[in-house]
Amino acid sequence: PISNLGEWNVAKVENLIKKYQVGGLCCFQGTPEKQAELTNRYQRLASVPLLVTMDAEWGLNMRLKETVTAYPKQMMLGAIQDNGLIYKFGAQVGKELIRALAELGPQCRDTSRTHRASSLDRRGVPART
Repeated sequence: PISNLGEWNVAKVENLIKKYQVGGLCCFQGTPEKQAELTNRYQRLASVPLLVTMDAEWGLNMRLKETVTAYPKQMMLGAIQDNGLIYKFGAQVGKELIRALAELGPQCRDTSRTHRASSLDRRGVPART
């Protein structure tokens, strides 16, 4: 969903969630606050917890324009020719996306305990539970 298109778009997404019982959404545009607000709204409508994703290969700033970090695009990274630096770039973007989407996403429950999608181990990798 695109969070900055107005109520007509929100109503359209809500209708799709109810009618087709979708299992996930891919975020494309807006502000972090509005995206979080709409994600929570859509989660309440869904019959199952929604998987929330984002097309953001060059970071959150690609889709959520009011985020802090703006990274170079892939063409620039290809010109660097430093695999170690490119690896660090990918790891940092991944950490930001995991944290952002974990905050946008639902709390997941099973019969034994509660998990948070944002549980990261000491290396910043999602913890296995």
